[in-house]
Amino acid sequence: MDYFVSIYFYVFFSFFSVDLCLNCNNKKRSFSEFEETDTISEFEKAIQNGNIEHAVQFIEQEQNFLGQENHLGQTPLLIAAKYNQNDLITIILRQRMEYFYQNDQQGNNLLHLLAQIPNNQAKMTMENIFTIIDSSSKELLVTSSNNQNQTPEYVAKYYGNIGYISLLRQWKKVYFYFYFYAGILFLSDNK
Repeated sequence: MDYFVSIYFYVFFSFFSVDLCLNCNNKKRSFSEFEETDTISEFEKAIQNGNIEHAVQFIEQEQNFLGQENHLGQTPLLIAAKYNQNDLITIILRQRMEYFYQNDQQGNNLLHLLAQIPNNQAKMTMENIFTIIDSSSKELLVTSSNNQNQTPEYVAKYYGNIGYISLLRQWKKVYFYFYFYAGILFLSDNK
């Protein structure tokens, strides 16, 4: 009798695990890696529900949380950018500055995602990011292309966000002039 009960539980658990894994829509996960409570999904739900304090708790309390990804390859930083959460972006970048370079499965960085937010509502967030990160990081974010070969400026144009375009072009000009004058100074020093 115990033998049949254990087989029953094994079959039931296997079916339940397969069903859960197939429904998670995350191709990167194996059956053994599936967790019933997905903290990255809870983080995103907290942001969607306006419970920013709860989202901050995930950042502060969960070890290795900032490196986790959802089924779209979005990390907490990219999710915060997708929902234009300036305060969360600031907290994450101040804790782990090296995460500014993160991209999702489509190759979008945080500026690509912010450029999709309508009516120039993320302009202040972009300006804030530019005050936090260093010059070379700014250049990398502004000039990088996603998998469709689109820069953040192109994405902003596509979504009709003129305020973003002027901000992104301003940073491109700063880099052009910096490299132009740095090259002139380098050439004049070598004479």
